[in-house]
Amino acid sequence: MVGPSVTCMHTDLLDDPLAKVEEEMWAQRGFTLEPPEAATRRLLDRLAETEPGPRLAGLLEQVDQSMLDGDARVDVIRHCERMAAWVSAVQQRALSTVVEATVDLGLESDMARHEVGAALRLSAGTAYDRVRRAQALTGRLRDTLAALEKGAISSLQAAAIVDAVEPFDDAVAAEVQKRVLARAPALTLAETRRALRRAVIAADPDGAEARAEKAAAERAVLRSPLDDGMAELRAISTASDADLVWAELTRRAKEAEERLTRDGRPSPGMDALRLDALVAAVLRPDGDRADAANGVGKEPRGSSRVQVRVTVDLPTLLGLAENPAELAGYGPLPAALARRLAKDAEWVRLVTDPMTGELLDLGRHRYRPALPLDRFVRARDQVCRWPGCYQPAERCDLDHAHDFDRGGETTRANLGPLCRQHHNAKTHGMWRYRRDPDGTGHFTSPLGKQYVVRPPRYPPDG
Repeated sequence: MVGPSVTCMHTDLLDDPLAKVEEEMWAQRGFTLEPPEAATRRLLDRLAETEPGPRLAGLLEQVDQSMLDGDARVDVIRHCERMAAWVSAVQQRALSTVVEATVDLGLESDMARHEVGAALRLSAGTAYDRVRRAQALTGRLRDTLAALEKGAISSLQAAAIVDAVEPFDDAVAAEVQKRVLARAPALTLAETRRALRRAVIAADPDGAEARAEKAAAERAVLRSPLDDGMAELRAISTASDADLVWAELTRRAKEAEERLTRDGRPSPGMDALRLDALVAAVLRPDGDRADAANGVGKEPRGSSRVQVRVTVDLPTLLGLAENPAELAGYGPLPAALARRLAKDAEWVRLVTDPMTGELLDLGRHRYRPALPLDRFVRARDQVCRWPGCYQPAERCDLDHAHDFDRGGETTRANLGPLCRQHHNAKTHGMWRYRRDPDGTGHFTSPLGKQYVVRPPRYPPDG
């Protein structure tokens, strides 16, 4: 009978005399010596047999990945993904308990989004999605939560299932969940979403037309900031309109590319030319298309430029410094681009003191601030003051930190932007807010958690 094994710390038993001595010593005690590679393989086998949870986490910690071949390293990241799914399942239950605690205070369940957003530094919309999905997974979609906890599906797949069945009653939701979960462990996220669309149609074919009409009514164009002075425009439309617009942009881009080729100039590529065609169609509909390909064109008849607001310190504006400027609703801009905006657009220059980063004061004894004070506060704070919210100040209400009806003054020291839902949370949702003289905000949640929001500086990272 072969005794238990012991991992050998020597990698070459044949050539290392000390390893042979060690082998004989352990053999006399009834143990069989095994090389490190064999021990690592046994550990990998145990990983595959272990359900996600603390035990799997401990085993993963023991893996010496430098000892693994490429195939085994891929196995480890798959086990890590199973662990991530398990952690996500644990968080869903934790989120659900925050909702329960919020309801126990007499508040609506969705008010928990403000607590979650502040705690995790999430926007209000993202926090709401987290809360909504957690409630569904710990409620009528418990089978999906169980699959997530086992690591059979990813957190993104679980979220896709929740979102797909949200408009439906429990019976339809259960049917869609049953159809998709059977296959989801073998599907990619994109395949899961396609399977969900098919399952929804199969479970509720009569509602397909009404859902299509509702989706069309919610068409939109969305904007998100990117790095390096860029932004993303995202259009949500009917599939047919999207195809037609795409085909027309492609046609115009090809024409522009042909003109560039004839002129012996390099092409920036079809994607860039499609974007140029889109911008030209919106901003220069009467301009010459050839000029549009060069980034120039006529101003639309009867149109006026949209106002652009940039905050920049005086030395940078004069070309004596190169500090980043701030474009309202976007963020930092290179100094040279900010100076170009002064020539190319109608913009509001909000000049700051380069030493203190402060703007000037303006207003006081009425509820609604005068226009100069309104503009000042929005320019100063840039975004919603709520922890984790980055809604541009232009889309926010101006809130009195010390309530106006309790003696709060309409001054720059007492005003700050809060987006509508966070303004309502402060007013009606049992949140308390205090603002220090230096602009630091102190929020206290209904559950007693405190959050500190530092005032912005110019430049923000300075």
